[in-house]
Amino acid sequence: MFFFSKKSQPVEAKAPQPAVEPTAPAAEPEAEAKELPKPVILPKKTVKKEFRKMDYEVIISQNTAINGNISINGCTRIDGVIDGTLAVDNDLFIGESGNIRATVYAKNATISGQVTGNITCKEKLQLTSNAKVYGDIKCQTLVIAEGAIFRGKCGGFDSGEAAEPAPSFEAVAG
Repeated sequence: MFFFSKKSQPVEAKAPQPAVEPTAPAAEPEAEAKELPKPVILPKKTVKKEFRKMDYEVIISQNTAINGNISINGCTRIDGVIDGTLAVDNDLFIGESGNIRATVYAKNATISGQVTGNITCKEKLQLTSNAKVYGDIKCQTLVIAEGAIFRGKCGGFDSGEAAEPAPSFEAVAG
């Protein structure tokens, strides 16, 4: 039998197909191992350090002990022992093994070790969670992390007052 479409072309009529009952899907053989999903790899968590990385011009290492008055020009890291007076014209970082028994003068300082003595910073002083400070502090900005130990008085500079100048020491040749 033929039908005509709108374009007058013959179209063959198809007989209705008998309904087919759906069959249950074939069961998977148990012998085949199911593929496990691939593990998700998360990016490594970055740990924020308590101090910023610097290019140190002067490093006093862990096995070094200095007794006397020290004046340093440039960024300084101290991991050793100092007795006396320490004057740094720039940034000072005292590491966890640093042990300072001195009066300290610096532009900015970050302390992770122990300081026994007064500290004067022209700008910012940071005490990390490992810091132990036994003495008076004078600075514009003070940041004390939880866990730090501070025993002493704390003060800032009045609006017109300048930070007391750091002492300068002359090298003496023997």
